[in-house]
Amino acid sequence: NDEQCRLLDRHRASLVNNITHVDSILDRLISASGGALRSNDDRLDQIRNAGTDCAQARRLVDFLPSFGPTAFRDFLDAVHEERPNLAQPLRESSVLHGSPVGPEKSEARVADQQPAPAKPTRLAARMLQMRLRDYHKDQAESQQLYDYFSTAGEEAT
Repeated sequence: NDEQCRLLDRHRASLVNNITHVDSILDRLISASGGALRSNDDRLDQIRNAGTDCAQARRLVDFLPSFGPTAFRDFLDAVHEERPNLAQPLRESSVLHGSPVGPEKSEARVADQQPAPAKPTRLAARMLQMRLRDYHKDQAESQQLYDYFSTAGEEAT
């Protein structure tokens, strides 16, 4: 996405100078990629072998657009966990330019993957009412039997 690349370029200096846990961000990107990014990917080795935290962060920002369509959002989520103030300007800029990112978007993505719970039909609701009625009826009968036998035992003694 061109807009995401522009945001990365605009905030590049801040990201490069302030991201310190590149490995945890990479782990998050790998697990969130759904197989699009693998732990043995050469790009990840280039990032990890870059040396200093700044050099690793620089490589990460360079490679991020090539990590797949959800990588930018996943990257911002990971950065937000580490340094919320660092991710916030990117999230705000992204929302202003029409491509919202952040927890709301991530939750929506997860919700899209899960089927919506089925609404109970009239038949299912009626069956549930009947089961509840039978349950309460059984409870009442059990209480009556308990009362009868407990008083019968007292009379016999």
